[in-house]
Amino acid sequence: MKKKFLLHIFFITIAFVIVWIAAANQKVEVFNKDDLRTLSCGWPLEFATNDQSSKDPPFPWKISCLGGEWGSPIKIHWPQLIIDVLVFYALIVFLWSVCVALNNKIRR
Repeated sequence: MKKKFLLHIFFITIAFVIVWIAAANQKVEVFNKDDLRTLSCGWPLEFATNDQSSKDPPFPWKISCLGGEWGSPIKIHWPQLIIDVLVFYALIVFLWSVCVALNNKIRR
């Protein structure tokens, strides 16, 4: 039982890391200062809003959401972040179950 609990904690941690890496590598195209003021990122749901209006790039411009300097204020939308993590957690559990089932079938 403890082993299974720890396995699911590991899966949740992996899901969180995947969601954060996906958001960190996401590039958002901005077309004006207003887009920089409300820069949203995250996948599949946008869970972070960042104000990078202090920058003055030539428009249109592709900018990283979670990389580099963060503007102020930063807002994390916790329900969306939790849903994103749960989506990837469910996918990981499904893939793990398929691998275990195939492994058991091969052993028989």
